[in-house]
Amino acid sequence: MKPNISIFKIALLAAGLFLATQHAHAIEWIERDQFTSGTAETLRDETWISAIGITLSGEALDDLFALGTTIELRGKFNGDVWACGETIMASGQFNDHVRLLATTAQVAGKLDGSLLAMGKTVKIDPTAEITKNVLCIGEVIIIEGSMAGQVKIIAQKATLGGSITGDVSIAAQDIVILPNTVIHGNLTYTAPKELFLSPSVTLHGKLDRIFEKIPPRQWIKENLVGHYFLAFAAFLTGLAFNSLFFIYSTTAAQLLTTRRLSCLSIGLAALLA
Repeated sequence: MKPNISIFKIALLAAGLFLATQHAHAIEWIERDQFTSGTAETLRDETWISAIGITLSGEALDDLFALGTTIELRGKFNGDVWACGETIMASGQFNDHVRLLATTAQVAGKLDGSLLAMGKTVKIDPTAEITKNVLCIGEVIIIEGSMAGQVKIIAQKATLGGSITGDVSIAAQDIVILPNTVIHGNLTYTAPKELFLSPSVTLHGKLDRIFEKIPPRQWIKENLVGHYFLAFAAFLTGLAFNSLFFIYSTTAAQLLTTRRLSCLSIGLAALLA
């Protein structure tokens, strides 16, 4: 299922309203067909960008939220980065956490924070340097480069290379550990077949296979990206609703705590109606 970007434009707007009610600092909204910032340009405030094509080569001093079809992050980013699109390329310098949600996400830059990447295909290039933890979820995950934290992969097919200082956890149907890979911690995996390491692979910790006690559920599906898109949109919309209708939400929570039976009865009646 192809992700419905329009859903996320609504969610992005809702989340923006939520944050606007919570924070006093300025928020810059940008919506156009194409958005490009040159190497000499600086985004000083928290910035929300919605465009078909986004190319950022300058510096962002605060948090950045980007929604588009093609997103290229080439510059220097001092705050958190959230990017959602069809294709995302992160090749710049990131001084805080990075969150990517895309059909194809590629990381080639330097990250001083953690990385969360979800998509049909997620690739971390050999040039990438990541200081903290890495979590990749998707159908095809390819991780190389240098990583100083923990690495966790959930995928259909996982390929691991490069150098990892921390522990590695992989849950996949097909696992490949590339030659000359260096893992300073433990390697824990869940897969249908036993994993055999090449003699050129250096593993300082333990190799441990975890067997599932129950049949695996089909939580990795072909439309994985679409499901995460919808979940992310619902989450942001919920935050906005709670902020805009705070009294209503508080009253509902109090009623749920003090009058559970009445709430359950009304919910059951609505379900059966």
